[in-house]
Formats: sequence, C-alpha cells, structure tokens
Amino acid sequence: MIKIRKLDSDDAKIYQTIRLQALKESQTSFSSSYEEEKDRDITSIQDRLSQSFAHTYGAFDEQLLVGIISFVAETRIKTRHTADIYGMYVDSNYRNQGIGKALLNHVMIEAKKRGIIEKIRLSVTESNKDAIRLYESVGFKIYGYEKNSMKIDQTYYNTCFMEIHL
Repeated sequence: MIKIRKLDSDDAKIYQTIRLQALKESQTSFSSSYEEEKDRDITSIQDRLSQSFAHTYGAFDEQLLVGIISFVAETRIKTRHTADIYGMYVDSNYRNQGIGKALLNHVMIEAKKRGIIEKIRLSVTESNKDAIRLYESVGFKIYGYEKNSMKIDQTYYNTCFMEIHL
C-alpha cells in the first residue's frame, strides 16, 4: 500500500536519489539537469526540504520512495493566493497505479487547508502527453504555451502552462 507524507531534512538522501533518477530518466520533463544537480551537497537538499513556504511530498511503498511532488506557495502579499507544483515524478516501475494522481490530490488537499491558496500552477513539456492527461484528469487546464523553452542538444521543446482553481 502506497503512503504519502511530507518529506523533511531526514529524507534528503532518499530524495536526492529519486530526484537524480528522475533527471536521468526523464530529461525532457525537467528544466533542471542531472549534470547540474548530481554534485549538489546534502546540506542544500536538507535546506530545500526544510523551507516553510515549500513542501515536498513523497509516495512510499513500504520504505521505498517511489514518487515525489513539490508544492511552493507564493509569499508576496499580492500573489500569496497562488502556488506552484514542481518536480513531479513517479518511478517508472510504479506508473499507471494511481500514484501520480494521489500525489496531486494530496497537494490540492494540503493547499486547501491553508485557506488562502486559490490557484495552483504547473508547467509541463508539451510532448509529455501522459503527464498532461494526468493533470487534466484532476482538473488542471492549459492556459498558455512557450515555444522553444528548453533546448537539449540541438532539439527544442515547448512548455505548456496549466492551472487549477481550487
């Protein structure tokens, strides 16, 4: 049975492992690259997992971290009604089991508990049709595109911007 919980600084090493796996396996799905993050020291990851305005949740199969999602709330007065999702990933051995949807639903419930979050945004590579279908299945809608937003080797990738109003 999969359990979802907030990650904290004690989870830094397992978070780093799955994050690097995601960047290696799905390089077109993230604006960060494996090369940029592989030498990141554990202290910076612990700091990332300890921020008050950003929360990273993990999906666990027993003790194995198999999925991650980060939720970052805006802190400025005029934009604090919005938040963003970053770095969503489910291990390829665990896909098509509802884990991605469970992570998204968990984040939306947590956002609603805050009482001030009205909108959550995310971006996704336009060619990642499975991810777009997943986001749409929980209510996200596309509101824009950016052409050639990423370049890997000599290939350009477009980004879709999506949002959901809670």
